[in-house]
Amino acid sequence: MLNSFRTNFQDKLNSLPFKAKATAIAVLLSLLPVLGVGGLAYFISSSNLIESETDNEKSSATALSDALARFIGIRIRDAKSLADLPFFNNANIAKVVSQAEQEDFLSNYVDRYKFYDSAVIFDLNGNPIAASKGSKLDNHANREYFQAVLKTGKPYVSKVETSKSTEKSSIYFVAPVKDSITGQMSAIVRLRLPVASLKPIAEVYGVNNAQWHIIDKNTSKFILASEEAQIGRDTSDFARYEQLKNSDKPQSVVDVDRLNNANQLISVVSLPNSEELGQSNLGIIIAKDTKLIEAKANAVLIVLLVGMLVAGGTTVGLSLLVGNRVTKFIQQMAESIVNSSSAIVNTVEVQEVNVNMQANSAIDTSATVNELGAVSFQSAAQAEAAANGARQALALSEDGTRAVQETLQGMSGLRDKVDAIANQIVTLSEQTGQITVVSDLVADLASQTNMLALNAAVEAARAGEQGKGFSVVADEIRKLADQSKKSADKINALAEDIQTAINRTVMVTDEGTKTVDEGIDLARSTAATFAGVTDAVNNVFLNSQQISTSAKQQAVSIQQVLSSMTNISQGSQESAVGMHQVKMTTRELTQVADELKAAVV
Repeated sequence: MLNSFRTNFQDKLNSLPFKAKATAIAVLLSLLPVLGVGGLAYFISSSNLIESETDNEKSSATALSDALARFIGIRIRDAKSLADLPFFNNANIAKVVSQAEQEDFLSNYVDRYKFYDSAVIFDLNGNPIAASKGSKLDNHANREYFQAVLKTGKPYVSKVETSKSTEKSSIYFVAPVKDSITGQMSAIVRLRLPVASLKPIAEVYGVNNAQWHIIDKNTSKFILASEEAQIGRDTSDFARYEQLKNSDKPQSVVDVDRLNNANQLISVVSLPNSEELGQSNLGIIIAKDTKLIEAKANAVLIVLLVGMLVAGGTTVGLSLLVGNRVTKFIQQMAESIVNSSSAIVNTVEVQEVNVNMQANSAIDTSATVNELGAVSFQSAAQAEAAANGARQALALSEDGTRAVQETLQGMSGLRDKVDAIANQIVTLSEQTGQITVVSDLVADLASQTNMLALNAAVEAARAGEQGKGFSVVADEIRKLADQSKKSADKINALAEDIQTAINRTVMVTDEGTKTVDEGIDLARSTAATFAGVTDAVNNVFLNSQQISTSAKQQAVSIQQVLSSMTNISQGSQESAVGMHQVKMTTRELTQVADELKAAVV
């Protein structure tokens, strides 16, 4: 059924004349900005309204918190001022002031300051010394505030305390009485402030349908509220209060008041902690029913709707006027399109023939460049192979040069060693000559010793019997002289053999030195030859590399030319197709222009 309705609607829409369609579109286009601006204005005004209400609530909560903090601070100073009165802190003056007079003063003090309902002076044991009318006179030694002042010797503000009998909540302001002469604590002053005394301060902030609540955070109870019926409520009636209650800065959130089952915009803040106030246990809630905010938003919506209706009516009238003028303009433009389209078709047909010819020429050129590119790549590959061979030859030549240099260094080292051997042989020859000289001396000494031994033997024979012992000694000396001569002869023979061997070694060493010199000359010649080969191979390598680089660049350039020719070919073909399409589209445009002209008429 939906499809049938859609088909019928489209048929009816298509059957409408162009003028009606154009007018309807103009009306729609003129109304859309009005609706858009109106919706945006409503959204912005609603957001600003909620933000404004939130800021007002936060400001009220902060102002009430500051006002209560100032009020409590002044009450602390009241207690300190009362404790500093001479007939309390001066023993000499206190003696001349009776208890009745003190109690009358305290009663007048309470009557003068309407905030308090009780003023009492206690001794350090918690017993009352003097009290205003109507105050209980029991012992207060065990009270938390009494012990706090007794331990610290400083003024103290109690937490909210609720009487079990009267169910009234109060705050106690307590200060030590210190003797003006000794400075020692002598008594304690206590002022009791009913929580109801805070109501005149809080009422100032209950404006614009906002409700205020003062909360004892220790018991989570409402101790004071803009509506009496709400006193004593538990904070659990506000589901999200627990998340915000300890904040020293105002926090706002939309919460559900479970008692009234209504959404409320609440702003929560705690009284600030200070050295004078101590750890405050008071919290504040400023609440406003979200229905009141919605009512303001609805009023804004009504104003916007009226404005949109006025603006919409104006724009519809203008749209109808503009629609008539646009229809006439379109009719004139349709006639111009028909005339221009015919001329375009003729021109495009000529261009189509030219583009087809250009496409064929581009295809032939691309084939030729493609073949040239293949040859160029082959040349580049061959040049690269030649460069690689030259690189390898250069590497081998450099290795040969390094090997010849190492051989040359080794030959130089060998020559140094041969020279050292020759020097050692010369030294050895000189030492051998010295051995021969020493051996000749030993032989001469042996000959002389032998002669002396013969002379001794002769003298021993002359001596007869007394020279026999000396004859034996002379004979032994002669034998030793003979052995020494023989040994000297052997040493001379060995020295001569050594000298002969040294001479031969010298000859061999000279030949080795000559051979080393010839090897050094040959190595130097080889090194020079390798250096020339290296330079030649290096030149071949550089030339091959340049040829390879040029061939590659040429191949890349040819490839780029080929790519460009391919793009030109494709562009020409696409242009030919585009020309054909332009021709067909122009003919269709001419037909549409004729239909548009007929539809407008």
